[in-house]
Amino acid sequence: RRDAAGRLQPLPPVGHLVLEPGETVVSIGTGGGGYGPPAARDPERVRKDVRAGLVSQERAASVYGVVLRADGTVDDAATRARRADMRVQEGNAE
Repeated sequence: RRDAAGRLQPLPPVGHLVLEPGETVVSIGTGGGGYGPPAARDPERVRKDVRAGLVSQERAASVYGVVLRADGTVDDAATRARRADMRVQEGNAE
């Protein structure tokens, strides 16, 4: 909404919003945190994210525990080892 001087004013968070005729809402969303633990994400999906430029190869390994070879394919053995190491570091060793 605009104040008396015409400046846009942020609205408080609400579950729903009723607009008057002529009003406009601008919504700026941030990146979602995702669903489930990152190290449980399917390695092939992480590989596709890297290929699409959505995540770096370094982050794929450090956050998702997915190790990619130089040619961009998933290194299954290294990924299993990396994820096992991550579980140990988190205190969730099986």
